[in-house]
Amino acid sequence: MGVENNIPQDWKMTFLSDITNYIHRGITPKYCENESVFVINQRCIRDHKVSLLNARFHDLSLKNVSDEKRLKSGDILICSTGVGTLGRVAQYKLNDTLATVDSHVTIVRPNDNIFKPFLGLLLSGKEREIEFLAEGTTGQTELPRTSVGLLPIDLPPLPEQKAIAKVLTAFDDKIELLQSQNKTLETMAQTIFKEWFGKYQIGDELPEDWRVGKLGDIVEFSNGKSRPKQQGIFPIYGGNGILGYSDKYNSEGEVIIIGRVGAYCGSIYLENKRIWISDNAISAKPKLKDYLCFILYYLKKINLNNMAEGSSQPLLTQTLLNSLSLTIPSKNIICRFESIISDLIKKIQSNKSQIQSLTKTRDTLLPKLMSGQVRVNNIKQTADA
Repeated sequence: MGVENNIPQDWKMTFLSDITNYIHRGITPKYCENESVFVINQRCIRDHKVSLLNARFHDLSLKNVSDEKRLKSGDILICSTGVGTLGRVAQYKLNDTLATVDSHVTIVRPNDNIFKPFLGLLLSGKEREIEFLAEGTTGQTELPRTSVGLLPIDLPPLPEQKAIAKVLTAFDDKIELLQSQNKTLETMAQTIFKEWFGKYQIGDELPEDWRVGKLGDIVEFSNGKSRPKQQGIFPIYGGNGILGYSDKYNSEGEVIIIGRVGAYCGSIYLENKRIWISDNAISAKPKLKDYLCFILYYLKKINLNNMAEGSSQPLLTQTLLNSLSLTIPSKNIICRFESIISDLIKKIQSNKSQIQSLTKTRDTLLPKLMSGQVRVNNIKQTADA
């Protein structure tokens, strides 16, 4: 295989501006409550996906949105301001939704010289590279449009673009299927919890052997510790899930992790292996056998974030958690609930493990495929297995 400029002979080096029709920031919106035009902001772009959950609406009667700023399926959106957000990439695929972006997001619209899904995947692998294009002072960083256009692109022939996209999309499809299964299983578990335990409140006449108590009666809470510096194989959990990996662990076996500070205060995770719980999280372990599932779904039912102390920097404390009053069901019904829900949780955890494995394989393959280091015809199609 011939190589020129460290890329395969039949590839060519070009710039993003040469394979796009449009690179521009979005609008300054006139927000309204009526459902009109969705305005996608930086919070809508995460993990290479676009979500409308945090989008707002623009009032067309006050300000028109030009056709070029109305999103088309295949447009690539890049967060373009701010530390921690600048550089995030996602491809817009909602072709039946009228939407635009605000001025903190750049629209990159591919032309006919490139396969749109391929470019979306390629740019998603260049988030760090895009982040380094930022200009400005700390906290005021901006992504210049000209710098985006000058981003170098190694471009394979169109058939190979499509083949690469097919391989990587197969991983994404399987990951999305497993995530969808987990949402269904989670909904089932929460529905069962609500049906079994949601009807009784403090002050109601309770069934036999039920009682009113404190959460601290059945849960042992502990604050996490500062994360170790040495990398290893054990996941480090914070309020936002896995932050990295350590050579040490401070928890093993079944444990519930609760975000205790800041934006992710009240977030909840479940693990059943050796992990390190950082100091921005709290661990929760049952004091009584067979109470894990009940505790997990009780914590998910209540809004811990609203209970946190402090406005600018919300904080959950062990004292607050221990003091929460609740109705504690009889041991008999707890055991029945545990036997049903534990099977659902095992399936959820198994799916999560598969998702992590698929994501790792996909993220390892992506830069190698995009650089020509690995060619599609040399790959064992693990995503189709």
